[in-house]
Amino acid sequence: LATCMNCLAVCDVFRQLGAKARVMTAVDIQGVGERYDTKKAIEYMENGTVVLFGCGTGMPFFSTDTAAALRAVEVRADALLLAKNIDGVYSADPRLVETAMIHRDISYEEMLEMASLGAQVLHNRSVEMAKRYSVRLEVLSSFTGNPGTIVKEAAKKVEKTYITGIAQDKKIARFALVGLEDVPGVAYKLFNLLAKDKINVDMIIQSLGHDE
Repeated sequence: LATCMNCLAVCDVFRQLGAKARVMTAVDIQGVGERYDTKKAIEYMENGTVVLFGCGTGMPFFSTDTAAALRAVEVRADALLLAKNIDGVYSADPRLVETAMIHRDISYEEMLEMASLGAQVLHNRSVEMAKRYSVRLEVLSSFTGNPGTIVKEAAKKVEKTYITGIAQDKKIARFALVGLEDVPGVAYKLFNLLAKDKINVDMIIQSLGHDE
């Protein structure tokens, strides 16, 4: 609903400026906007209308980044601009590292790896979708209007770099199990218990020393 409210406010601004604009929503909301239809959305834009998409995709577990990438693919957009509370993609979290440098361009692969490892600039699913359908992404600030970071197929590097960025994920726990019997079925019982609590296992290391 928050995205729908934002769409209504932005739509009103466009209309005050004399532009044609309309809101399309992923779910039926009477008096707010028209139900989203890809073909109609493309027709409106081809006729010079600014179309604002609200309510995400209408399905749970979709981030706003991924919803925006999906709509960009569906309407065959040339580029997707994602305005956020940060200037672009940095080599590290600028709130923690004062010397972090902003990337003016970065490859899909680099951005996908950083997003998967904890960088919160973009959701990794949105990067995957943009890469698959060759949608150029740009991450920029919603406050300054300055150019941000372009995410594309191949980023131009002035010189060879071995590290693009550093990311962190604080929602990971490491634990070791010692003394498990080496018999069939033990691993199944362990992972079955983890699955019941919806705990995702990212890495498994066997034969770990007792002192580690």
